[in-house]
Amino acid sequence: MENNKDVTVKEISINDISAVVKENHYKNLFEKGINYDYDSFEDISDKPEESIFYTALAEDLIPFSLKLKKVYLEDYEDIETIQKKFIVLYTYKYERVISAIANNKNLDYRFIPLSGTYYYCTNTLEEANVLNCFLNSNFVNRQLKKSIKSLRNITSSIFSIPLPMYKRNNKPQVRLGSVGERCFVKIVEFLNSEEFDLKGTENAEVLTQKIIKHINPELKVIDTLLFKINAIPIERKPKPKKTKKKKFDKNRYKPRVYYRYQ
Repeated sequence: MENNKDVTVKEISINDISAVVKENHYKNLFEKGINYDYDSFEDISDKPEESIFYTALAEDLIPFSLKLKKVYLEDYEDIETIQKKFIVLYTYKYERVISAIANNKNLDYRFIPLSGTYYYCTNTLEEANVLNCFLNSNFVNRQLKKSIKSLRNITSSIFSIPLPMYKRNNKPQVRLGSVGERCFVKIVEFLNSEEFDLKGTENAEVLTQKIIKHINPELKVIDTLLFKINAIPIERKPKPKKTKKKKFDKNRYKPRVYYRYQ
């Protein structure tokens, strides 16, 4: 995630859209985080290396970014190692979906997604960025507010919104991945320039709101590209109707002449 260049989005013609997407092709591909009892330690030097894992809990996720945490798991023999390079994680908090990517390439400990999050593994950073943009988008979160009835149907509500499988030759998807990369860079710069206390729910919620405001221009571009990918209409506020000014009719206000007949 080293792209520091500004992202510009050109107009995309209708020819770039192969067909109207009617379903989400990732509907059954995200898995629920593993439900394991864990302990986190500041000093884990006395624990066997095989029992130490990196994870990111729901509380560690902010839009497009996360904080890795080391945990110790006793039942480490039963845990399968994730071989793929990138892990897209999402959770639902503060009345919106929050998603981030865990880079699994050069970690010195294995990564494990724990309960409270959902995850999808891929070897393609561009695909991870597309999913990250989709899950963090204002469009998806607006749709959720309309359809969600309880926390139990979060996943089904998210993946009822159309999204095709990632393809390298899909121009809007490639551009969407670039915008996701830009969001990550902007947020890292933002976090390095501002000091926040992330302990405590209220501060984390405030931080999430500030980040969303900070990347608002990119979020608008993401919504536009999702429209072009899925051929779904973008919600726009109806413009107020312009009322035409009536022209002054000189003849209408001519003095009337009354004739008296004898």
